[in-house]
Amino acid sequence: MPIRWWNIRWGDEIARLQRLVDSMFPTLAVVHDARLDYVVWNGAFSRIRTDPAALAPERRNLLWWMYTDERNRAMMQRWEAAARAIISQFRVLLGNSPGDPRLTRVVTELSDASTEFRTWWSEYPVQDFQPTTIGIDHPEVGSLDLELFQLRLIENRNCCLSFSFRRLPTTANVSTPT
Repeated sequence: MPIRWWNIRWGDEIARLQRLVDSMFPTLAVVHDARLDYVVWNGAFSRIRTDPAALAPERRNLLWWMYTDERNRAMMQRWEAAARAIISQFRVLLGNSPGDPRLTRVVTELSDASTEFRTWWSEYPVQDFQPTTIGIDHPEVGSLDLELFQLRLIENRNCCLSFSFRRLPTTANVSTPT
C-alpha cells in the first residue's frame, strides 16, 4: 500500500473500506484517495477493470492506469473522453493540494510516459466528476455499459467510493410512486 498522507487509524479504515466494497459484489467497487491512488477494491472490479494489486505500488493510481494500461485502452469504447475527464478531475485535486509532491510526481512522470497526457494536460482542463456510462468490450464477458457513480465518504472525505454496474435499457413506461 502507498503511504497515506492524512492522519487516521489507517489499518482499521482499510479493513472497514474493504468490507464495504466486498459487500457490494457483484457491483464493481473501488475506493480512491485524494490523489486517485487505489485504496481498496473488490473482486468484480479486479476482474472487469483491473487488479490494482498487480500494479507496482507507486503506479496504483487511476490517472496513471488510464494513460498507461494498453488493455484498458483497448477495452474502453470511448477511451479518449474518459481519459480527458480523468485529467480534468485530477487538475481539481491538484488545485486543492498545490505543491503536493505525490501529485506533482504523477504529473511529471506521466508527462514523460504518455504523449496524450502531456498534450491534454497542457490544455488546462478543470472539472469535477460528471455522471457517465462507460462502454467496455471485455474479452471474457463481452460488451458492457457500466453506469459510474462516485460518492465521498463522510467519515473520510479524502476517500471517494466509485462503483459501477451494468446499465440496463430503460423503458418509456416507467412509473413513479405518487
